Amino acid sequence: MRLFMIRHGEAEDKSHAQEDSERALTAHGKEETRAVARQLVKYGVTCERIVASPLVRAHQTAIILRDAGLSGILEESSNLAPSGHLETLLENLKEWRKNRDTDLPSNLAWVGHEPDLSSIAEMLIWGKSPGKLNLKKAGIIGLKLPESGNFQGNCELFLMTSPKYFI
Repeated sequence: MRLFMIRHGEAEDKSHAQEDSERALTAHGKEETRAVARQLVKYGVTCERIVASPLVRAHQTAIILRDAGLSGILEESSNLAPSGHLETLLENLKEWRKNRDTDLPSNLAWVGHEPDLSSIAEMLIWGKSPGKLNLKKAGIIGLKLPESGNFQGNCELFLMTSPKYFI
């Protein structure tokens, strides 16, 4: 199984919205995200589902990914919002893996925010978060998940890229 962690595209600055959660993607953020989505689909990446933070900018990013054909299923999880809980995300991931109808390899996409996505990736790769990874807006971290057992410290990084390599 592979997990694609995708940061939302460029969003309006904080002066454009009354609440941080309401900040929308800019025109540039939408276009950059579309370019990334097109390239992922061109490379044959599909996901069983896209799970996104409920914040507007992440939800808009997830819709762009869905509409490009990355997945037909879009869900929201408050655990991908800045106040989310890693433990709950990992429990949900274990449940998803356990309840799948097939043993065939699969992909999952999480759409969220920084510094959370980088910290989560570090925990999954190294079992701790030293603050070394930094995911750019509309960037992607790809992790290969272990077939069984604990995720933390047992995942393999296979992709980390900014959108400039997709445009």
